[in-house]
Amino acid sequence: MSTTTVIVLDFLEELKEEGLSYSAINTARRALISCVVPNLGQAITNDPLISRLLKGTFNLHPPLPKYKDIWDVGVVLQYLRTLYPGQEISLKELSLKLCSLIALTTAQRMQTIHLLELQLRGSEKQFIISYRKPYLKVSKDTLARWVKTVLVSAGIGGQFKAHSTRASAALAAETSNVPVSDILDMAG
Repeated sequence: MSTTTVIVLDFLEELKEEGLSYSAINTARRALISCVVPNLGQAITNDPLISRLLKGTFNLHPPLPKYKDIWDVGVVLQYLRTLYPGQEISLKELSLKLCSLIALTTAQRMQTIHLLELQLRGSEKQFIISYRKPYLKVSKDTLARWVKTVLVSAGIGGQFKAHSTRASAALAAETSNVPVSDILDMAG
């Protein structure tokens, strides 16, 4: 056993004894590989003892899901139904509704929704654009903020982030007897 392996094992074991999660310990290992001892990265990555320590940590303390509860998609859909008719709601409400419906029907990440394009208008090709002049593309963070605004307005609460639409939409699809293979294809 090399000196480097002993040092890395001692360090990771110390993190484990401090109660850090598998994810935190694995992040520390990756930081060691890329920043601290990059010339030994391959040795650390392939070392069977380090791999066993990480596997054992994972098995003893598996990562927990971010959310213990998943919100009901029906509550949000009911709220979105109140944003009607399209001619009578503001462009802001229409934009937030569109973004939320795309997130719920596709179960995609905001980054993926952000990359959707439409070739029908001038120079701006992004599908979802700002509701304020000059109506330019918006960032994935803006889309996430819009979805979170809808969740809060629907009464879901502020503890959920836009990314939670993926789990909620997938659960709603599964509850509606959509085949798992279709759900996996849809959610990417």
